[in-house]
Amino acid sequence: MDAQEKEKLKQMADNFVLTGKYLHAAQIYHRLLDETGKMDYIFRLAETYLQMGFIDASDKYYISVLDEFPNNDEMRIEVSSLLIKSKNWEKIIEILSMVDSNKKSVVDFILGFAYLKTEDYKFAKHYLEKFIKSEDNPELKIEAVYYLGIANYHENNFEEAIKGFKESEFHQNSNADFYFYLASSYRKLGMFTHASLYITKALRINNKSAKILLEAAKIYNKSEQFKKAHKYLKVYGDLGKEVSNDFLLTLAETFLGLNRIKDAKALIALIDDEESENPEVIAIKSRISTLSETK
Repeated sequence: MDAQEKEKLKQMADNFVLTGKYLHAAQIYHRLLDETGKMDYIFRLAETYLQMGFIDASDKYYISVLDEFPNNDEMRIEVSSLLIKSKNWEKIIEILSMVDSNKKSVVDFILGFAYLKTEDYKFAKHYLEKFIKSEDNPELKIEAVYYLGIANYHENNFEEAIKGFKESEFHQNSNADFYFYLASSYRKLGMFTHASLYITKALRINNKSAKILLEAAKIYNKSEQFKKAHKYLKVYGDLGKEVSNDFLLTLAETFLGLNRIKDAKALIALIDDEESENPEVIAIKSRISTLSETK
């Protein structure tokens, strides 16, 4: 196959990608890879398979690049960055564990983010804090501060979480999740006025997010605005999401505030037995019992 024919096939495959005919494109890229052995076609195949939804195949091609460059830190960083698209967090951690982050501080950022996604908040904090202390990549530091805030939130360090969130607010002011975490942190600290302010901002950006709607109800329950809480729980219910224990507990608290004691009691009965020792469940049951006796 001469150079002109290869270029013609490459353009044909690229056009197939643009028109969504990924299978045809992949077949041509395979042929060109076999013919030329060029790394470019490995990346094109990986991206094409990702577009097709074949995550394992895509990751396989990306990772295969490292066989050609086993000791190349730049390639490990590049491949790890590409694996973020497929959310292969464990593989990212494995690949970057062999890179000296003291020479490449961005490794700490990617590792911190990957550990955050695997819900290993201790290691997430370690790498994110290390990255923030470095002098490199100032444009990523604000993002890292936000992710560090999320890690602190999940470790119940709400004051530290708020500190990080406030520092990154200017860069996250169109992010509904950002305002969710900020509102929830304030609620957990008992600062309901602040919580109400930020959950309102979250709802303005995304009023169809189940977790934001549920958080709004929790905040309005705490500020004794039970009609508002019920409104958001109704919207939550209309989304058709799975009914969780958290939803049942929140709605039960709302019903108590609306003096619908029987409804609250019925909801508590639906909560799974393993939640029976949950302090919030115990508190609701106690309130139901007290209110029932006064009737």
